[in-house]
Amino acid sequence: MTDLDRALHETLTRVADEDVHVERLLAGARTMGTRYRRRRRFGMAAGAAGLSAGAAAVVLSLTAALSPSAGRGPGSGPEPRPSAATPTPTPSAPSSSTPPMTAFPTPPVAAGAATAVDSANEVGRPLLLHLSLARLPFPIIHVQYQQLIDERQERLGIYGVDNNGQQRDLVVRVGAGTKDFEPLAGERKAVRVAGRPGTFALEKIGNSRSTVLRWQTANGLWLQVVGARDKTEALTVAASVRLDRTYRCVAPYRLRSLPARMKPESCSVVFSGTTATSMLGVSDGKFHILFSTESRRIEDTNEKIGSRPARVLEHRGDGGAQIMEVAVDQGDAVLSLTASGRYDPALVRRIAAECDWTGGQDPATWPIDPFISDR
Repeated sequence: MTDLDRALHETLTRVADEDVHVERLLAGARTMGTRYRRRRRFGMAAGAAGLSAGAAAVVLSLTAALSPSAGRGPGSGPEPRPSAATPTPTPSAPSSSTPPMTAFPTPPVAAGAATAVDSANEVGRPLLLHLSLARLPFPIIHVQYQQLIDERQERLGIYGVDNNGQQRDLVVRVGAGTKDFEPLAGERKAVRVAGRPGTFALEKIGNSRSTVLRWQTANGLWLQVVGARDKTEALTVAASVRLDRTYRCVAPYRLRSLPARMKPESCSVVFSGTTATSMLGVSDGKFHILFSTESRRIEDTNEKIGSRPARVLEHRGDGGAQIMEVAVDQGDAVLSLTASGRYDPALVRRIAAECDWTGGQDPATWPIDPFISDR
């Protein structure tokens, strides 16, 4: 877990009650933080006073939808410092209402689609996921499939409790490159993964231990396992990594009024017990929206959008950039939008109002593509 991860985790834990899945919010915030870091590299600064503006926007957006008093002002906190170590994380205790899963969950299969085994170029194709595990590494409670499209990377975040009752957090990555991967810090050992050369790194700082296993496939993709307890467990998890199937990164809605120039830049499907939710980031390069779904109700609504009760806030986010947060009560869940950059409030409201909500807890029943309005 990086310094940014820990800072976000602490913030989210403070504002969320037991039933809010901090790991889910953290992963989405990390996605947006990565996006804003990329924008800063290209001279499109979003601000630098605390957490990245994108990460703060996600924190504020989601907490505003869940709490009548949260999300009313800019984020705060010291600028995270780069860390050479990724100590074993200590996530918040899981909700007792979320039992461990009996099988590894997957999004719906993209029938007929090429796999990452067929070609390394398949990683990064919008709204297609390629990374999964053949078996459970330990009893799991939350699983997040995440795609960063421009970076041509995917992340599989796994959280659960092992047979000894110890909380576990594991991350598996695949990418065309290793930029933003956790570093191979500490003592290194050469290993073999499925006949391919790899590197196992173990770093010890005080009582903290961090492990990273990295290797490259025959067609040039990079794979990494972070959070295993030792080399044996890391190699066992690596042996179960699959790239021979392709899944759809889906959402429970169709975006009927999204401008054609806006394209997906990140997406996630999250499984928590029998509940599935999604995140989708879209952008035209200057105007950004993060869509997220939560199986909660909104408190303290202040207007209606498309005849639905909603909560709308506009304020300056971290670094001073203006953001707009919209949470719409869909009855069985909440659809949240966080707009940033050069956004038009009327357009954001129209996108939210004309979103064709399908709902449901099973991603297999969601539209195959949220950008296709007639399916």
